[in-house]
Amino acid sequence: MLFIGRFIAGLAIGQLSMVIPLYISELSPANLRGSLISLQQASITLGIMVAFWLDYGTTNIGGTGDGQSPIAWRLPLALQCVPSLILASGTFFLPYSPRWLLMKDREEEARATLVRIRRVSENSPCIESELLEIKAAAIFDNETSDLLYPNANTNIQLTIERYKALFTVGHLRRRLVIACTMQVIQQFTGINAIIYYAPQIFRNIGLSGNSVDLLATGVIGVVNFLSTIPAIMYMDRWGRRKVLIIGGIGMGISQLIVGTIYAVYKDSWASHKSAGWAAASFVWIYIANFAFSIGCTNWIIPSEIFSPGVRAQGVGIAIGVNWLSNFVVALITPKMLQSITFGTFYFFLGEPPKSPTLKKVY
Repeated sequence: MLFIGRFIAGLAIGQLSMVIPLYISELSPANLRGSLISLQQASITLGIMVAFWLDYGTTNIGGTGDGQSPIAWRLPLALQCVPSLILASGTFFLPYSPRWLLMKDREEEARATLVRIRRVSENSPCIESELLEIKAAAIFDNETSDLLYPNANTNIQLTIERYKALFTVGHLRRRLVIACTMQVIQQFTGINAIIYYAPQIFRNIGLSGNSVDLLATGVIGVVNFLSTIPAIMYMDRWGRRKVLIIGGIGMGISQLIVGTIYAVYKDSWASHKSAGWAAASFVWIYIANFAFSIGCTNWIIPSEIFSPGVRAQGVGIAIGVNWLSNFVVALITPKMLQSITFGTFYFFLGEPPKSPTLKKVY
């Protein structure tokens, strides 16, 4: 039952993670698109934070070990149904995107949607201007599709041709490479490795006691959520490139410091408690830099760089690569946590490798 449930949930999450940034990008005014898409990442980090505190609050129901009550794990699983039901019922009140409506020649509905979401009168010049802009793009996409894919007589054939174009047309292929590479880089910065295995990482840097899980996953969840807020407020003002550069530098410095501290004090944590706390602090700083930078821009850029005709297909492939990279990171982290994450710093510090796995890395 658990496997089947997780499989169905995986299909749903995969679809939602692709559709949400695409949907928001088609509803948002251009000057607020980055901030509004960043709300998705804020929602994800909020969910991670709430999920941890729920798990932490239920973990001791009935005690621990063999005496633990089944409610300790059944209740968190059951509570997932609450946001799912809210989403399922709320979706009926969401409008179709104006672009999709115009692609289906439903201009009056598109106009009504714009009036509703922009909260202006129907005769407002900005409504007419935006509607004409979207309509022109929709007409261009339709005529271009007819020209480029003359043998695509059904929607399925047209979709297949658009997927093929992403790999065969030069400028589309370059955009796809950028979008997919960003997804891989985001996951291989180690964010989910830290979130999934934070307690083990904190124990490896010398922290111990009942508060380790709370300090690790709990504080990480709070920092992750709070650090997403600046991206929502300033993403469109700062620009995507500047945010990525600042966040990348901050993440790199934080990881370098954590790795160096680990290499220096790995055999003497008991007598250097302050070193462990310093390493933990820079793990939190790393999380903060990730949250406001590539954690948000990774959802924004794929929704912006593809032309409207292939945007859905391009975003779908990019988000699929994100989840595949997530799977790879989660799979390899337990075995490679010490030898890869910290082995690199052993090399720079000149310490000889000791484990067979680390020797292979060298």
